[in-house]
Amino acid sequence: MRSKVDAHHALMQFIHEIGVPRDLLTDGALEEMRGEWGRVVKQYHIHQWTKEPKSPWQNRAESKIREIKKLTRRTLRNSNTPSAYWCYALEWSRIRSLIALDLVFLKSRTPEEQIINRTPDISEYAHHGWLDWVWYKEGAQIPEQDVCLGCWLGVASNVGQSMMYWVLTERSAVIAWLSVIGLNQMDHRDTNVIQKQEAFMRKIQEKLLSTHPIQVEIFSDIQDDPVEPYTSD
Repeated sequence: MRSKVDAHHALMQFIHEIGVPRDLLTDGALEEMRGEWGRVVKQYHIHQWTKEPKSPWQNRAESKIREIKKLTRRTLRNSNTPSAYWCYALEWSRIRSLIALDLVFLKSRTPEEQIINRTPDISEYAHHGWLDWVWYKEGAQIPEQDVCLGCWLGVASNVGQSMMYWVLTERSAVIAWLSVIGLNQMDHRDTNVIQKQEAFMRKIQEKLLSTHPIQVEIFSDIQDDPVEPYTSD
């Protein structure tokens, strides 16, 4: 979304992918009451009500949004990912909805399973981790020279068939690709591959410095979890 007035697009996406919600709780923001949002609510006969002002605890989603932002920022920091790719990290953080969290109301089910009443398939997320090095094949054929080095940026859910992934190329472009495989142990020890990885990251940094000279702090309004001091026994 480019601005808050586009909020109704997110509501329509939810309706298309999950279904029409019976009830809808919002915080009373104008973009979630009038205009296109209000038209969609009336069209689908959704029962909408608002929480009290300055009472985020009345909406359980508020705390979960905060956890998603924390996970996204932590992922970017720990992997040293340029902030230009924050939106892919935010999409990847959907993995949290595929994990059975220790919450009583989930009844040992994943959040997504609780919503759609179907066990979600985690295959697309099981083969690679965020910013993992991968090989992808550009050509229709599979000769060795067509294999290129890239970084895994998550699942391309709305592109092509299943098992489509976002891949960061050395040109700093992000492409949706099917033929993707992770590096094996020999690749990680191969000096030629290591040199390719170093050259890859240099090209990415040079490209980003020309287009994004300032590294932006993502979700600066979110407080990090306190770190427990270490004490030896």
